[in-house]
Parts: sequence; structure tokens; C-alpha cells
Amino acid sequence: MPIDLFFIEGEGTLAKPYTPADVQYFSGKVEGKAWVKGEISGFYNNNKYVAGTEGAIASNLAISAGDINVPVALPSGSKVRTNLNLLDYD
Repeated sequence: MPIDLFFIEGEGTLAKPYTPADVQYFSGKVEGKAWVKGEISGFYNNNKYVAGTEGAIASNLAISAGDINVPVALPSGSKVRTNLNLLDYD
């Protein structure tokens, strides 16, 4: 039986952020804050991925690299939201 190997590219730090694939691999295993590098590609609404940013909910953004999309939690009033110029409507 073949064994699937996965190469973790990041460390979750600013200097070596995780990729969306890393985050998907660690699903539910990363505690606290971690840096992740990807493009904002859409958002999640009722646990469903919605491509694009029209009508996006800033607290439920999705970042992507290739065809891998992962949700990112950005609480209202957070410094990251301010730095990314995201509005706080929720």
C-alpha cells in the first residue's frame, strides 16, 4: 500500500509562513496564532466556499494557493484587518 508523504513548507512564523496546504494538513492542530501566506480568493458563508470578494464577510475570508482554499479567522478590530484595510461590518 503506497504511503502519502507531505512536505511542510512553512513554520507559521512571519519569516517562514505556512502555506494553505500546510494549514489544510494541520487542520485543527495549530493552536494560537500563525502566519499563513496566500491570496484572498473568496470567503466562507454557511461553511461553503464562495469564490471572489463581492459580498465577502471579512471575518470569514479564504486564502488560496493553487486549488487549495482554507478559511482564515480575522476577528473584528484586529490589527491584521486594519493592516489589510478590511472593513469591520460584523
